[in-house]
Amino acid sequence: MSKNTFLKGLKYLNAFYNNFNFDINDDFKIGVWYKALEHLTDQAYTAIVKSYCKNNTFAPQSPTRLVQHANEMITQKMLTAEEAWEKTIAQLRNTGYDFQKVYKTCSTTTKETLKQMESELDGILTRNIPYAKKHFIEIYTREQKKHVEKNQLKLGGSHVRS
Repeated sequence: MSKNTFLKGLKYLNAFYNNFNFDINDDFKIGVWYKALEHLTDQAYTAIVKSYCKNNTFAPQSPTRLVQHANEMITQKMLTAEEAWEKTIAQLRNTGYDFQKVYKTCSTTTKETLKQMESELDGILTRNIPYAKKHFIEIYTREQKKHVEKNQLKLGGSHVRS
């Protein structure tokens, strides 16, 4: 991220939160915050700052809080395992169990789950649906956890934990 974009974000936070009072002339403080966030793209940083302001009453007390907010945004956009099952089984039925068509429209997590159980779902019989659903939810939950860990934003080279 460019230093200019970084400073614009701090000015935005200063304008949005009366109590933020970030001294943009304090080179040490700017350096600490910038080092923690410099790996972000200009677009990602700007989106995180604006989303944070839109969704939080209080100013961030550290760069860690901005990254935590970004990770919360990633997690919130994901379907629950139950929602993914309902959506996926409906898509499979609507396409005549054409997995290739479903793969093109589903999330990475759903795609990984389906690949692991494609033979189990192909031409599924009604009496087997509860078992397949349970298996889907187990796999999806595991894949979702891997996806979140892989895509979690980092701060200063280390993972952010809530």
